[in-house]
Amino acid sequence: MYQKIENIIFMKYGVHASEDVELIIKRKIAEIQQCKKMFWGYGGVLCHPLNQVQPFLKSNALKNQKTHLVMTKTLSKLNNTPSAATMYSVDNINWCPIPNNVRVLGSKYAIVCNSITQCEFILDLADYVIPLGNCKGRRLSQYIQGRVDKACGYYQINTAKNISMPVIITLCAEIESPFSVFIK
Repeated sequence: MYQKIENIIFMKYGVHASEDVELIIKRKIAEIQQCKKMFWGYGGVLCHPLNQVQPFLKSNALKNQKTHLVMTKTLSKLNNTPSAATMYSVDNINWCPIPNNVRVLGSKYAIVCNSITQCEFILDLADYVIPLGNCKGRRLSQYIQGRVDKACGYYQINTAKNISMPVIITLCAEIESPFSVFIK
């Protein structure tokens, strides 16, 4: 069953920091129950908080539109055991302690969400467009290739229909706007 979500941050996820997927999901659900939020950590150079994610979230909030973190499971073998982050920052200058009962492991950034749901539905990444940056206007289906595993996107139906990239979404979270943070 295909779904349409107006604004997304798409990510692939899998085993991370010696923790299997089911344990990560249980921990994140518990964090939301206890703290009313969870931090979904990530790394790499894509989806930088200040240059990409925060402007996207703020633009959507100004239009009274929600943004969802949508994730598809991938075979990952990141089996290291990094230390837990203790601080977060919206601007990479002023730092606050990560709330008690929230754990983020081995990541440079995090997206703060107030819900997370296990699900199973299909999104066609060809129906989403990159909102800003060097690849502004490019279809997510063209952008998410090879080692690219995350991106911001807004819904814009693909009228050409000669390109399709259906992905099965197995986790969906509502992002607390405008929070994408640095962590350490």
